[in-house]
Amino acid sequence: MDGRVERERGGRGAVHVRREGCGRARDRTAIGRVMDRVHRGLDAGDRDEDDQNGHDEPARAVLRQARGGEQSHERKRPGRVGSTVRTENGLETERLRRGRPRRGLQDRALAPAHVSGGRAGGQQRSGQGEHRQDPQHGWHSSEETRGTQRRLPIRYTDRVYALGLAARWLHLASSVLLVGAAAMIVIAGRSDRATAQHWERRVVAAAWMWALAALASGLIVVGAQTALFEGRAEAALEPRAIGRVLLETQAGHVWLVRAGFLAMLAAFLSLRMSVERRADWRAARGESVLLGVAALVPLAGAGHAAAVEPDTARAIAFDALHVLGAGVWVGGLLPLALLLRSAATDGGADARPYAVLAARRFSRVALVTVALLAATGAGLAIIHVGSIAGLVGTSYGRLLLFKLALLVLALVLAALNRSVLLARVGGDGPTVGRPAMRRLSGFVAVEAVLALAILMTVAAMNVTPPARHEPPVWPFSFRLSFAALEGRADEAARALIGSQIAVIGLVALIAGLAMRAWRLPLAAGALAALGAGAGLVLPPLTIDAYPTTYLRPTVPYQAGAITAGAALYQTSCAGCHGPRGAGDGPDGRGLPRPPADLRAPHTAQHTAGDLFWWISHGIPGSGMPGFAGHLGEEQRWELINFLRALSAGYAARGMGPTVERDRRWLVAPDFAFAVGPTPPRALKDYRGRNVLVVLYALPGSRARMSQLAQREGTLAMLGAEVIGVPIDADPNAIRRLGPDPRVLFPVVTEGAETIVAAYRLFAVAPHVELLVDRQGYIRAITRSSGEAADIDALVAQVQQLNEEKIASEAAPEEHVH
Repeated sequence: MDGRVERERGGRGAVHVRREGCGRARDRTAIGRVMDRVHRGLDAGDRDEDDQNGHDEPARAVLRQARGGEQSHERKRPGRVGSTVRTENGLETERLRRGRPRRGLQDRALAPAHVSGGRAGGQQRSGQGEHRQDPQHGWHSSEETRGTQRRLPIRYTDRVYALGLAARWLHLASSVLLVGAAAMIVIAGRSDRATAQHWERRVVAAAWMWALAALASGLIVVGAQTALFEGRAEAALEPRAIGRVLLETQAGHVWLVRAGFLAMLAAFLSLRMSVERRADWRAARGESVLLGVAALVPLAGAGHAAAVEPDTARAIAFDALHVLGAGVWVGGLLPLALLLRSAATDGGADARPYAVLAARRFSRVALVTVALLAATGAGLAIIHVGSIAGLVGTSYGRLLLFKLALLVLALVLAALNRSVLLARVGGDGPTVGRPAMRRLSGFVAVEAVLALAILMTVAAMNVTPPARHEPPVWPFSFRLSFAALEGRADEAARALIGSQIAVIGLVALIAGLAMRAWRLPLAAGALAALGAGAGLVLPPLTIDAYPTTYLRPTVPYQAGAITAGAALYQTSCAGCHGPRGAGDGPDGRGLPRPPADLRAPHTAQHTAGDLFWWISHGIPGSGMPGFAGHLGEEQRWELINFLRALSAGYAARGMGPTVERDRRWLVAPDFAFAVGPTPPRALKDYRGRNVLVVLYALPGSRARMSQLAQREGTLAMLGAEVIGVPIDADPNAIRRLGPDPRVLFPVVTEGAETIVAAYRLFAVAPHVELLVDRQGYIRAITRSSGEAADIDALVAQVQQLNEEKIASEAAPEEHVH
């Protein structure tokens, strides 16, 4: 099975395959064969028009049969999946192996949004909730929360959820403590004092127990995962089912590797060996550290990081360094507390210098590891959360905030230990040193408890979909946006002044940290300046927000969705807002507030979620009613797609034939089309190449189309494709162009009507050429009557686009305001 298998959320096993390995060369060859076959028929001249029409119809019938109707991929297809279905990272869902109805196993075609099959499918197509199968818990990664278990055979009751969470926490905590125990012995160093040697033996014994606990709890986690993969509770105890998970999934492979290292470490720690010689001690303790790290770090290959696309390796590297830093810092706290407690007693006086030295060494190591945790944690937050809305509006984000709150408490306590108590442990034994060491031991133990609570939060995050793949629910009635300053010069000046005051306060705060003698006055002044600056900056930036403000559309920005939304607009909105969206409809004259001009820039400045809220619930005080009871969810998103295109098209009136360097703002709606009997394709399939979309009408455009046909090879060498779209949507468009010169670029024979209806929102003329860059943004629009023009000017524009660096911003289908 060539391609990538993805599961639609809520699709109960339905899969579709993206053919990503075919290559554009094969597509161009297929198109070329079709075009050449048509031209050979024209050259022969042995068919009359009736015969030609009769020849076209079977090809179109075959195409419609292959596509399941008019560009629809939603019909159910017969057949069962009889072989193992794998994702890119080798993971397997047994429910698919046992056989489920399958659909969409032919070459992928982009269906118009108005034939989409429900919210779940729409979310998958739009990228919301799209998450490669997570190796930590398979398909379960994007669905395994108690609030979304309605469709799973095994439901996460409170008791089952608590058991699974406890097992995950125990496994993670024991793995972390194992590394920390081994590392703490190495950090403290070798000692010949009896108390220190006794402490070392106790830590080694505890490490052995933690290795066994990690193995046992890991088995429980594997059993729970097996039951979820299989969809049967009894599968958790079936050796064959567990074997399939261990041998046929990446999560299983990772667990086997880790279990091997844990078993070796447990066996190694159980051995009675002499470590009296310094070389033997270093070898034995170093081996424990290496085996512990080898058992802990692979966790990154079986978690959310392994499901990130693209840059999977970078995400795994961040996660690996993060868990390694946690192992050294968190895992070393309890052994350090035990050492300090032992040395603070009367009988442990011989080990007090050793404990002081160990505490100071650990303090320096912990400072480095906390910095590592901060850097890698920030990177992982960007990868898995990505936005403030995801941080405060999703379950994953709120768990992260709770984790950060616990971390702040632990760091405050650690700072207190380092700055106050650590300096006193070296003082006079009976009066200063021992009491300080006892207090430090207690505070370190509290710090360890907070760290273990952080690990519990991490365990919960591991079974929660990352915020990037969960629709956020904005919890506040306002948000901050620079769009609020547009057209408001006074407010913009106020915000600018406030920002400068805040900068002065920040500089004063930094100076206070550096100048100890002036620390308090500078800190007080800095806080006052920061407060005053915030008071000036924030109010002008504040605008209203709603629970759906950051909700991403479940219907993609496609030509089919735009045309469907245009029809809905005429029946539901044109009465007030006017047929062209200018706010001049006859029904709006008696409203308390004049209807908005939907073509104006403010439409694009609002988020799609804002528009969804207003369309669903209305706008109080304006006379606009809510349409949630009249329009389905997909219909409302289709209407939003039309409004987005309407506003963008009005703003595109000034776009001309010249590319403005590095200015990307006009998103090209995706569309599906077919050329004769070739498999359907989409504009998005050409991502990475420049595309010239040509809306033409014969006979006026014949001269320009001939020019493009003659220079098609030059454009192809420059990485540019041409897609011809007949404005009259004639299915015989290829034949009408004629054999001389031969047109070898795609000419749409199915789907043209939808494409024209959507793209004429951006430009209306007898002949329109829209130059789309490699990321999917319209960069230039040429309006003409179809006469011949300077083709070298087009070549120059394509070369300019090739010289631009591809921006790292979100792809157009995800770049929704």
